[in-house]
This record gives sequence, structure tokens and C-alpha cells, in this order.
Amino acid sequence: MPIQPFQEVVDDFVQNQRELKGERTYETYGRKVHVFKEYMEQRGYDNIIGYRAFLHDAGIEEVLESVRYYITTYEIKYKTTSDSYIAALKVFFDFLKGHSGIHNEFFSVNSKEKSLRDAYEILCKELNLNKKAEAMPISEMQCSCLLATCDKNLDQPTVQEVLNGKNNGVFSLYISSLISKFVLLYGTKNKVLSELSIDDYDAELNKITINGYGVHLPDGLSRQMKKYILVRKEIISDNALDNRLFIDLQSNKNWMNAKMFLVLEQVIGNKKATSIAKYALMQLLKNNVPFNLVMEFTGYSQDVCGHCQELLDEERGIFHVDEKNRKLDSALRQSIIFDRL
Repeated sequence: MPIQPFQEVVDDFVQNQRELKGERTYETYGRKVHVFKEYMEQRGYDNIIGYRAFLHDAGIEEVLESVRYYITTYEIKYKTTSDSYIAALKVFFDFLKGHSGIHNEFFSVNSKEKSLRDAYEILCKELNLNKKAEAMPISEMQCSCLLATCDKNLDQPTVQEVLNGKNNGVFSLYISSLISKFVLLYGTKNKVLSELSIDDYDAELNKITINGYGVHLPDGLSRQMKKYILVRKEIISDNALDNRLFIDLQSNKNWMNAKMFLVLEQVIGNKKATSIAKYALMQLLKNNVPFNLVMEFTGYSQDVCGHCQELLDEERGIFHVDEKNRKLDSALRQSIIFDRL
């Protein structure tokens, strides 16, 4: 049987990831494997004879050189992004073992993997990557699953069933689902959510004011908010001192983050909201909302928003310095004074 060209092997891997895990995983893993292929090309290892031997024999030094190439060539600033490069290589080498019979011990033997991981950590320190732990945004598949789960928890129970749901989990999943949909759309930080007032919600205009910015609710969320307001009125009177928008059955209690995002555990395996917030942050940045405005509106820090921008740049394929140069030069040529200078 003839040996596959390396490009075909990479194409098979990308298609495999698309089918198994969806488009976002391709963007996460596929692009990074293309960077690895790029590194191999520059060193002449991508030919029919050379690539199999290189992939089989590559040790710590070769793998770390590819990491260094990725970080320096694409100007990576966050260790989380670099971590996903190593994770992509692990998935790629697992694929190679079954697909092409290429077995590399540094991605399959625990003791060797640990040696590689330790050396990788040293390299990250050397290159001074931002080490702040940054969660990755949820995938499109997880987003669809989360929306379906939230809508079920919000639409199925009646107002009375929600009110009676203190001990059977119905209320907790109900309010958690509503809050999670807010974060998924607006990317709002937990602290900002907990400080929203009932006065920030305008049912007549179908708007919510977040950090001073008035934005519309989509039809589905608008309908679900109107139902929630009926629930809220049964829990707390209109003239009560507590004017928070989102309340618990025990209205005087402060929210705990774990309870606010209880529904997430069913879908993504934890109760951390940052992953769904980052999905929203990336949508805002993708739609050309200015970086500073995204921070002001959502309440998230420059580190969190910066990591999202880095991931988005990678999705768009503008990580490479040459591509950045082309975009910058094109923008300058469109300047109204360019032809007058």
C-alpha cells in the first residue's frame, strides 16, 4: 500500500475532528496541526520519506522547537493558547497511531509524556507567557446543547411548578438556565449579573441595561423573562427593599456562583461561567465591537478579553506576522490622506 502524502494525512485528521467534535474543535485543533505541518515544512520533514520517520522519532527537543516556533511566529501571549497547541498535538498523534501506524512514545507513554510536559513548562517560563489560567470558550456543539437544555428548563414548568420547586431542583435549574442564557448572549460577568436591578429591565421596550448600556433581548429570552417576572412577583413584593433582578426563593440571600450556573454541570461538566461568557465575548469581538467597549459592557478584564481576541485572531488566520502586515498595509492604503501624502 503506497504511503500517503503528509498533506493528505493532515486533511484526514481535520475531517475526522470536524465529524467527531464540530467546527470549533477544528478551529482549535486543525489550525494548530497546520502550524505543526508548517514547522515540519520549514525543516524539510514533510516529504514522503521524511515525515513518518520524524513523527515516529520526534523527542522532547523537536516537539519543544515546534512549540517555540508556534509561540514566536504567531506572537502568542497566553499560556492557555499554547497549552491548546500541545493538546492538539496529543490528539493528532493519537490519530496517527490508529490511522497511519505511527507511534510516538512521548504522546503515549506516561513517563515520557511527563518529561515532555515538564520541559514544556520550563519553555513557557523562558518565553514569559502570561500564566493566568484562562478557560476556553465552549464549542458550537456545547452551545446548542446548553440552549436546548436551558429552554427545556425554562419553558416546561408552569409558574406554580417553579415556585414549588425549592426541594426538587426545579427552581434552581430554572433560574440557573435563565442566567446562563444571559451570559451566553451578553457575556456578563457574575458580579455584574448579581448587581442588576429590577429597574434595569424594561419589559415594554424589551431591553436590559447592563453597565449603563441598554440592549435588546431576543424574542425567546424576552418571553422567558416575562414569565420569570411573574415568578419573581410571587416571591418578592413590588415595594420590597430587595430590588435585585435575579433572586433566589429565599430573596434575602446572596447568590453563590455555583448555584447561579448549576445547569452548566449537565452540559460542560462544571459550574464555571467563564467558558460560556467567552463564547459571547468572541461573538462581540467577531462582530467588530471595540475591545474597550467589550470590557466595559461585560465587566471582564483585559486578560480575559485579550485571550478571546488571541483565539479569534487564530480563527481568522491573522496570527502570522506577514498576514498582520498585509492587513495593516491595506488599512493604511485606505486612509483618506494616503493619496495626498
